[in-house]
Amino acid sequence: MVIIITPRTARRYLRDIRDPQLQFKTRDGQTLKNLIELACYLKSCRDDAFKYHVSREHNHFSNWVEHAVLDKALAREMSLVVDRNPMRIIVTRRVNILVHHAVRRPEGREKAMMILEDAQLPEEHFTTNSGLTIRNLWEMREFIERSPVQEISYHHSPVRNDFAEWVAEVLLDFELAERMMQAQSREEMAAVVASRISELEAFRAHKPRRADLDAHISLVRGAPLTV
Repeated sequence: MVIIITPRTARRYLRDIRDPQLQFKTRDGQTLKNLIELACYLKSCRDDAFKYHVSREHNHFSNWVEHAVLDKALAREMSLVVDRNPMRIIVTRRVNILVHHAVRRPEGREKAMMILEDAQLPEEHFTTNSGLTIRNLWEMREFIERSPVQEISYHHSPVRNDFAEWVAEVLLDFELAERMMQAQSREEMAAVVASRISELEAFRAHKPRRADLDAHISLVRGAPLTV
């Protein structure tokens, strides 16, 4: 089974943890906010500091990765080791793979699946002027179709388009964002979003070809690793 990491998922795992309560505080006084900082810490920390956080009874690092970073696959792999060097290699390899996926541009079925996925984190959600939360294209279409004109005008005017910016920055659908920027009215924008949803659903329904899967496997295996 091939597990595809979309650019949006990769960026989510690599993000800074903004909440101080969720940042990792090490025994020797350092604060870790993301996986890259964790990889650097595992490379340079003292053995006694590492052993304070990892033993056969507990693993503070894997718990943090699971519950704060939300990368459960990496957390499971980390939970199986109790030595610093193997854990450093595991985290470094994962960071390299995530960075690789964060900057690439998916196509076809994978791209459609990524765009149609709900925005998972609160900071990824679109919050309207009236306080509603939008997490995906279906919710955005419904909001545009049903909300009062003045509510839409707050987010869409000749000088700004919050909807298009969110679609580009969070969903990474630059094609839809460009179409939305060109829309002149609420009805036109709603039609643009509805049309794009239909396109993406059709792409998502296609079964991936074996060549696509082989290319993905080669992509992951070719990720750079410095240990």
